Amino acid sequence: AAASSILAHLRVRLQVSGLEHLPTGPSLVLALHEGLADAACLATLPLPLRFVARRELFDWERIGPALRGCGHIAIEPERGAAAYRDLFRGARDALAEGDSVVIFPQGCVLGIETAFLPGAFHLARRLAAPILPVVITGSHRIWEHPFSPRLRYGQPVAMQVLPQVSAGTTGECDPGQLRLELQRRMK
Repeated sequence: AAASSILAHLRVRLQVSGLEHLPTGPSLVLALHEGLADAACLATLPLPLRFVARRELFDWERIGPALRGCGHIAIEPERGAAAYRDLFRGARDALAEGDSVVIFPQGCVLGIETAFLPGAFHLARRLAAPILPVVITGSHRIWEHPFSPRLRYGQPVAMQVLPQVSAGTTGECDPGQLRLELQRRMK
C-alpha cells in the first residue's frame, strides 16, 4: 500500500510486463537499479519481498523504522566477507520463511552503467535458490540523485519480469558465467 501511494504521489506511469514469469515460491529477485523509485515499483509485484539495503538506510529517521519493522536485510558492503555473511544469513532466513529477497546486483543506483557484482550469484549458488530477473527502466528520470535536487512527476517507468533461472541451474552453473549471462540479458 505504501509503495502504491508513493508511486501515485509521484504520478509514475508504471507499465509492467512478464507477470506470467512470477514464481510460485521464494526466489532471489535481481533487479536493475537506476533510480530511487525502483523499490516502490518492485513492491507492487504480487510477491512477499524483503529488500537488501545499505545499513545506513536503516538509520534514516523516516524509513529506517519501516525497514527494520518489515524485516528487510541490512548490509555494509565495505565490510567485505562480514557483509556477505550478513547477506547470506538474512537471505537464507527470508527464503525459509517464504519471502523472496530483492538484490540490486550492481550494488548502486547507476543501473545500466555499472557491471553486476558477483555476490548475488555466489549467494544463489550457495543457497541453491532460483533467480527472478527484473528489468526496470525509466525510474532514473524521477529523481536523478545525487545529480539533481529536483523531482520529476508523471514519468513513465517500465518493469519487465524475465523468465526465472531455476534453482538447479543456479546450484550447478559457474556463478561468474551466470553473472555475465544475466547482465547481458538484463541490460
